[in-house]
Amino acid sequence: MQRLTDFARKAAAQNSSSMLQKLLSMKPVSEAEHRQSVLLMYRQMLRELAVWPSIKRARVRHETRRMFRVNAALTDKKDIEDAVQMGKNGLQSLVDQNNGLARVNFARDGINYTIRGPY
Repeated sequence: MQRLTDFARKAAAQNSSSMLQKLLSMKPVSEAEHRQSVLLMYRQMLRELAVWPSIKRARVRHETRRMFRVNAALTDKKDIEDAVQMGKNGLQSLVDQNNGLARVNFARDGINYTIRGPY
């Protein structure tokens, strides 16, 4: 758990996308580490929302907090993994938008595409 906490502190201090990528890609080993990584993701998401350039910021912040509370009661492993992945995708999207990058996801012929670029 200590290594996960160290990464989170460094990522928050440096606000580095490479550190954030490492944090998002880490796989928790125990239930305590899993809980810690989800809480760190939640805190990072709220930090990113605080500077998110949108008039919908308050509503999205409220919805984010609500979803984390609802998902805290999940017990099925697949549902938990899906919720964590959705959170990671949302956090990455916020980071991209705050860094001036747009991300468009679409599927065509069974292949998922992601296009990133300045907006």
